[in-house]
Amino acid sequence: MYFLVDFENVRSGGLRGVDYLEESDYLTIFFSNAAHSCENRYLEDIERSGCHFDTCKLKNTGKNGLDFYIASRVGEFYGTGHKERVAIISKDQGYKAVRDYWDVRLPSNNKIIISPSVERSLIASNDNSNRVKRLKEKLAGVDIDVFQARYEERMRLQEILRQIFYGTDYASKMPEIQNMMETAKTPKVIYLNSLNALEVPDTVKHTLLILYIILIILLLFLLFFIVSGASRALYGGIPR
Repeated sequence: MYFLVDFENVRSGGLRGVDYLEESDYLTIFFSNAAHSCENRYLEDIERSGCHFDTCKLKNTGKNGLDFYIASRVGEFYGTGHKERVAIISKDQGYKAVRDYWDVRLPSNNKIIISPSVERSLIASNDNSNRVKRLKEKLAGVDIDVFQARYEERMRLQEILRQIFYGTDYASKMPEIQNMMETAKTPKVIYLNSLNALEVPDTVKHTLLILYIILIILLLFLLFFIVSGASRALYGGIPR
């Protein structure tokens, strides 16, 4: 995509979402003496993204000067054969005229987007890419009660792990261990992942595997006796 940022209009907030830019993206910031300072965090994200980046500074102050610059760049972009989708980052509704002009000249899936920020323009693109999916997940609404319950459970698990691993060689790996336990779906997965995460030697892995198998057998026996006991309680008094 090609992002054209009307920095006078949106300032640093318009760059929210630049951490989702990719090397194939283009980003141009149009600015002036009236708006020339940007929050460093966004500039660092742009640098890390590796996208095609440039700036365009208004030469002479004038009403809607940057608007004309951006409109001209859109024509230049498409006129030189580029086919990427264009997003104008601005709250100025005057850009609708630019969009209307190109709507009849571009494919239906390549319409110009007008959004107040980079992240909102990515959402508006309806692209089926992984970055848009991640962004939608990030911006999705979450019930506060559900979040609090999840947060408290995470803190409880963190405290349990702290007590278990405090003073051991694995204390520094607590975040990795916690993430492993929260994402694993079965005890077997936890077991296998833990062997690698905790860097268990091969000789110890063999012993742990034997213990794991014994534990599974014991659990199966326990389950069998529980089921058998329930059956006797249910059918014990019934003649057969």
